[in-house]
Amino acid sequence: MLYAGIGTGEELPGALEAGLRATALDSSAAMLRRAQRRLGAAHTEVEFRCESVFEHRPRQPYDAVVANFFLNVFSPSSMPKVLRRLKSFLRSEGLLLIGDFAPPANRWFERLAQYLYYLPPLVLFRLLTKNAWHPLYDYRVVAGQLGLALVGVERVRVFRHGPSWLCTLKFSKVAHGSR
Repeated sequence: MLYAGIGTGEELPGALEAGLRATALDSSAAMLRRAQRRLGAAHTEVEFRCESVFEHRPRQPYDAVVANFFLNVFSPSSMPKVLRRLKSFLRSEGLLLIGDFAPPANRWFERLAQYLYYLPPLVLFRLLTKNAWHPLYDYRVVAGQLGLALVGVERVRVFRHGPSWLCTLKFSKVAHGSR
């Protein structure tokens, strides 16, 4: 399993507890060090790679690729290229999991409230890390254009009883007829 843009490695302990073999990829050496510290002695069970997704050359395809709050750092012109690259890492039956802000709501008032929730992190990360300024992405559209099939959506509530403005999208790599 590949974790693209692992950051501080919050997902890694759960992967190791489940018995998964993980590769943690991040272009920031500082973030990889934080992820290693989070794991303690167990960090030796994870392959840490300090490189971009375009530099990464896996020895074999992955069963799954996880991109949690990773694709949203890219510009609208770059994000589809990164998503295409993540797809290329998957074996033919592989899964791509994207955890991020939920796709925009249909009703205008709900969409406005969702955007107002999305705006502060967008501004903060733009100021701190020079992340791209972009609208709320709908990964379902771009993934579909790349031949990935949506096989599951898990919505996550922001507050205990609040709106579900975060989600995990699960895509399957389409083996035949993919673009």
